[in-house]
Amino acid sequence: MLVLSDEVAGMLAYLKDNVGGKNLSDSEIKDAIDEASEKFNVSLTQDQIDQLLELLKKLQGLDLDW
Repeated sequence: MLVLSDEVAGMLAYLKDNVGGKNLSDSEIKDAIDEASEKFNVSLTQDQIDQLLELLKKLQGLDLDW
């Protein structure tokens, strides 16, 4: 079972609020990921950043009520 720390959960909620429902470029999404990881003191590897970028791009493509 995956257990998220409060920091990671906060970072993901922050990204949802700042990326969700917007049509952002890859660069803008990466900037948001960098900002969120710094804000919530979460260290991410380049692979994790790339995975988050792809996930957020896929979510942007869906017609979700963010």
